[in-house]
Amino acid sequence: MSTRHINPEGLHRSPAFSQAVVVEQPTKTIYIGGQNGVDASWGAYSATSNKRKPSA
Repeated sequence: MSTRHINPEGLHRSPAFSQAVVVEQPTKTIYIGGQNGVDASWGAYSATSNKRKPSA
């Protein structure tokens, strides 16, 4: 099974998870994280922060 981990520049990188994973077989499937509450510099997003909207 072929998998590809996607971690775009500007988003947080962790050895524990990826921002997205593409699985090529048997059918191409893309799994997207989307719940990461920090930016690339480990700055936390707050629930009331407008910073999250442009990043999403």
